[in-house]
Amino acid sequence: MIEKGGREPFQRIKQIAKSARGIVNISGISDSRSAKIAGVIAEQRCGQVLVVASSHARAKRLAEDLPFFVDKKVLLLPEEEQSRITYDAKSHDLLLERLSALIPLVKGEECIVITSALGSVKKLAPKSLFVKHSINLSLEDSKDIEQLKRQLSYMGYERVGSVEAKGQYSIRGGILDVFPPDKEYPCRIEFFDIEVDSIRYFDPLTQRSISSVSTIEIFPAELIVQSDHLFEQAATRIRSSYEGFMKKLSIEKKDRLKERMGRIL
Repeated sequence: MIEKGGREPFQRIKQIAKSARGIVNISGISDSRSAKIAGVIAEQRCGQVLVVASSHARAKRLAEDLPFFVDKKVLLLPEEEQSRITYDAKSHDLLLERLSALIPLVKGEECIVITSALGSVKKLAPKSLFVKHSINLSLEDSKDIEQLKRQLSYMGYERVGSVEAKGQYSIRGGILDVFPPDKEYPCRIEFFDIEVDSIRYFDPLTQRSISSVSTIEIFPAELIVQSDHLFEQAATRIRSSYEGFMKKLSIEKKDRLKERMGRIL
């Protein structure tokens, strides 16, 4: 518990943050002081810092205020939307926002991640799996565009005619446009046959180039990366489950269920 009064409490917190290892738990602080105190603690810590607030509203407010008190990248990790009906009902924008906070963590960047108690306990796929399925491209690399198209689709990217939002990609001839979740602008990669000829960021509204780079790392646009092996496993289980249930049905119902199984497969 931190009592009110002068600079002494901040000095005590600074000393605790500097000497302590692991978790620092500070209670009895008003919302107006949370950002300043979190900044004092974060400045004493190297590497990556996780700040857990009691609710998403408090985490969001803290993420807005903290940049005024600390010279480090501040990221907000939102709670996953609770949906018990269908996966499609979940917000894709919320997923991309979560990925924007998780990717710097995977890359080992020095940053402060702020989330709520619920957001901090969400189980995620292993970091190694996420890194394994990222794409690294540099100038003069050789890469088959058809293979890239397949990889991006499995990584959760949506193929569109023209890239406008994060998590999308398009292919026109030897040009690949892709908008990774952690980038401010989409990237245009031009190929000469199968060789990477140029890599540059561009404005999706004007299509004008913003800057050229020599390399780009493209991380998945989904938390779980798909693969041929996973699809084969799913198809085998679906077929086994449906065929087992069809044995109990009449011919008419069996035919309807068989048709539905075929659509899913």
